[in-house]
Amino acid sequence: MRTIFVGVLFIAVTAFGSESKPSPKEKEFMEFMARDPFFAYYVAVSKLRPKEDKSKDLMFLAIRDREKYVSISKFWHSRAKLQVSKDLDPIHSRELDRARTTADLEKFKVKAIEEGINAYRSYYYDNWVNINEMIDDAAFKIKQEKRREKALNQLQKQSEPSHSK
Repeated sequence: MRTIFVGVLFIAVTAFGSESKPSPKEKEFMEFMARDPFFAYYVAVSKLRPKEDKSKDLMFLAIRDREKYVSISKFWHSRAKLQVSKDLDPIHSRELDRARTTADLEKFKVKAIEEGINAYRSYYYDNWVNINEMIDDAAFKIKQEKRREKALNQLQKQSEPSHSK
């Protein structure tokens, strides 16, 4: 969790363009991102595929349109959760039935957690292109909207009569 928070801090400093102490709003944002399992797995897999890393676009989305970011996050993480459960639940159920002692249960817990983390990472890795396409599409739309607003503001400023005496 600490590694993810430090990663979020680095990306947020880059995104916010500040090296000073984060504001309360920036700190809340970084904590939000650090708690998000989608972002955690995305960052983990991005280290395996650095040329295809869209972390900055993901941060841009989270800053500019939190609702859109959350919908992407929930969509992909819920799909991953379904797949991981489908793959691991039958295996874990059999292994849990075989556990006879407290030591067996502890070994099972450790193994199950490791298998779960690896299964999530595998899901994200296998769906990397689709995840990135969704991030690209959403970020592009927001950037395009921002450009339109800027152009519209410039046109409005140009069309306003100047008030010189």
